[in-house]
Amino acid sequence: GLLAQNRSLGEDAALVNTSFGINSSREPFQGSTPVFTARIDTDAGTGTLTSDTAYSISARVESIRAYNDEISAIAPYDLLLSWGKITDGSLESSLTWEQAERQGMVSGSLRAADASELNAAYIISHVSNSHVIAANDDILSGLASIRPGDTVRIDGRLVDLKMSTGSRYLQVYTSKSRFDQGAGACEIIYVENLRVNDRTY
Repeated sequence: GLLAQNRSLGEDAALVNTSFGINSSREPFQGSTPVFTARIDTDAGTGTLTSDTAYSISARVESIRAYNDEISAIAPYDLLLSWGKITDGSLESSLTWEQAERQGMVSGSLRAADASELNAAYIISHVSNSHVIAANDDILSGLASIRPGDTVRIDGRLVDLKMSTGSRYLQVYTSKSRFDQGAGACEIIYVENLRVNDRTY
């Protein structure tokens, strides 16, 4: 989820931010698909993924964190992503990015010298803390290579995750909105194609 704090953002960032051919100024794509299911067996237990939603996002990675928790055998990393005007290099930024307990937090300000302030609603809808699940070992290697400041293109699905670990059963639902925040606002992305800067996985 995204917890928004102390944000004052500036308003008209005009430049398109394109790095390594990835345009992070674009809005994510989300669309309905036939129901998809997949089973993932791990030493920690069995996960079942269910999806009816395709998802693609081009973004800048503001932070990445590895976790060791109940779902980390399937979703070991969270990516704190930004896109749109936030990634415009012409804007002066004093934003601070943090991740903890499967949530992302941003505080500070983002301003342009000749622009009025961007509002908090814009930041909420252009920042996402995403739990990422690799479709194969190559993509898992790519996720492990990501560092803050990298530009990524992720194509895949928004999935709900059911995790069975012995006597415990856990169910986690993906967000399908860019406008939510707090608990339950994280996207869970099954990553089927990944580009990190100039490398495709």
